[in-house]
Amino acid sequence: MKAEKKLLILAVSFCLAQGVTHGRESLLDQLSGETVVPREANTIYLVPFKNMTKHSALPDRITSKLSSLIVSDGRLAIHKEMDAADTVLEGKIKNLQTQPLTFNSFGREDKKRLRIVVSVKLTDNRKQRVIFDDPEIQAFIEFSEITPPITSEIQAVENLIDSLSKRIFSKIISGWYTNEMTNIEKGKKQ
Repeated sequence: MKAEKKLLILAVSFCLAQGVTHGRESLLDQLSGETVVPREANTIYLVPFKNMTKHSALPDRITSKLSSLIVSDGRLAIHKEMDAADTVLEGKIKNLQTQPLTFNSFGREDKKRLRIVVSVKLTDNRKQRVIFDDPEIQAFIEFSEITPPITSEIQAVENLIDSLSKRIFSKIISGWYTNEMTNIEKGKKQ
């Protein structure tokens, strides 16, 4: 393990040195200490999410939840006009699926997993540059409609939207959403 870390440090050092000595934009130049959203940005415009699923209410629900998180945070105000906003968030709901996980003795689905996949892009509207373009942010939730704690699929979808919105919000503010990951995603057993 120690040899792997030393090799990784050596490789990163080499890459940094190559970028600096050859006059190319180095990794160090890209690390400005800024948050993901530029300091001078005060507003964000939320483009309604494109929906590639048959669930027509998803875009409005996600936009509503994201709006609530952004307003509660207070860092950015939501602007009503795209052209006047400092930043623009666009997204596409690529997939929403329910998968059976376990079956009871009668062959009925006991536990299910609800999974959503979206792509999101955040743009600095003033500088006309993409801040990030993430082709796949996903969230999932496991639930059961017959084994306690009983959760309806409608409530599971709401919980899923809540989880997904928190991930997107974390991505906007900090650049990643590892604090929103489940233990299963982190590779830990529950």
